[in-house]
Amino acid sequence: MKPIHFERAIFISWYCSKRDCAFCYLSSKPDVEQDPIKDRRSKESIFAEAEICKVCNWKVEFISGGCDTYTDKELLNIIKTIKTITNQKQWLNLGILTEKQLTLFKPYIEGVCGTVECITPKLRDKLCPSKPLKEIEDMFNIAEKLNIKKAITLVLGLGETEKDIPLLKNFIKKHKVNRLTIYRLKPQKSTIFEKSKGPTTSYYTKWIKEIRITFPKLEIIAG
Repeated sequence: MKPIHFERAIFISWYCSKRDCAFCYLSSKPDVEQDPIKDRRSKESIFAEAEICKVCNWKVEFISGGCDTYTDKELLNIIKTIKTITNQKQWLNLGILTEKQLTLFKPYIEGVCGTVECITPKLRDKLCPSKPLKEIEDMFNIAEKLNIKKAITLVLGLGETEKDIPLLKNFIKKHKVNRLTIYRLKPQKSTIFEKSKGPTTSYYTKWIKEIRITFPKLEIIAG
């Protein structure tokens, strides 16, 4: 029996240069002007949250935020400081990172996360038009070369079916994914999923069960 524990993500910004994932609340605000400087948390609040996590003995799932909010220098400072506070290397969930960025952050990180979100090809193209799966795969190829661990996130309830589970298994195997976070859709107002009820518990746990059976050593996070 494997032990389980609770984790929380540390979000560092509300700005995102993409803003068109159909399930994200930001996609419902196309006309609202965003500013990468104003729409970010203060470093003090970010580091305070890291301190609270340490004191409460909470593990940090990953450092997350919208795409293209910080400069590499600013990100490096945040990543290094959170590592110092928690005494743990962290996972990054900050969109597509280049080889230059991954090399820069490597001494302070455990791994990098690709926001797959939906594994069904045509459906994914419609739901995440600015996040081509190939970009994630290219990043994973770089991560593999640099010996950096890989994680993916998946959101259930977007229109996929249980028939798509083999697609997820193939992706995990192909890219030697170390960790999987599976979320349940939380419908956001003014998005195309506003009136959706989200996936049932049995449907959600079926995906987790199938992946666990195939990959007994894979770290799975039920988000």
